[in-house]
Amino acid sequence: MPGNYDGQLQNGGYRPLIAYLKSFISDPVRRICLNSEVIRVKYLSDQQRVQLDIRNTINQTIRQVQCEHVIWTSSLGYLKENFSSIFQDEPELINEKQLAIENLGFDTVNKTILVYKEACWPNDVSEILVLNTIKERLSDTFEKYKQNPNTRKIIESIFQFDVLPSTKVPVLVCWFGGEAAILIEDLDENLVGDICHEVLCFYLNISPQQNRPIRVLK
Repeated sequence: MPGNYDGQLQNGGYRPLIAYLKSFISDPVRRICLNSEVIRVKYLSDQQRVQLDIRNTINQTIRQVQCEHVIWTSSLGYLKENFSSIFQDEPELINEKQLAIENLGFDTVNKTILVYKEACWPNDVSEILVLNTIKERLSDTFEKYKQNPNTRKIIESIFQFDVLPSTKVPVLVCWFGGEAAILIEDLDENLVGDICHEVLCFYLNISPQQNRPIRVLK
């Protein structure tokens, strides 16, 4: 689709996009397999094609399909659980990818909204990605939070700030991952907002005392 990386889908969500992509597929009823899951992938070297074993989740029948390419888009959790069985005929692929898949993480995420009177970040920025290589150094920077292990976890878990584009008021979305995504639910929203703002200012190298959020939502 032409346009910016962050496309805003309105009036129907993803359905218009799906309908658009579907329009390029001839005989979609026959070629799009619903209620089906791929349970095995095998490369046929003599034919240079990929063979898929597809199981119908309703009647449990299995059929085979051959194709030239496969794009795998399942969730990471499903891939972690089923990778070895699905690609059991491809030991080289398993050895190459297994460690990378195991090291990829997925967990709970949560967000807090920061509303500002004036933006304290550059005008041409749409997101701020946090690269935290030394967690102890980051936590030690915020003396007033050091005694509470939960606030330390929250500080260390912040990984991204998104600039909300569709408003005239400067708004940031602060993202948390892992255990901290649950911990912030039990904390006062103003405390969480202070943490988000001060971490943001730490990475932007600006004073957190100026231009503080005027409202925090979580």
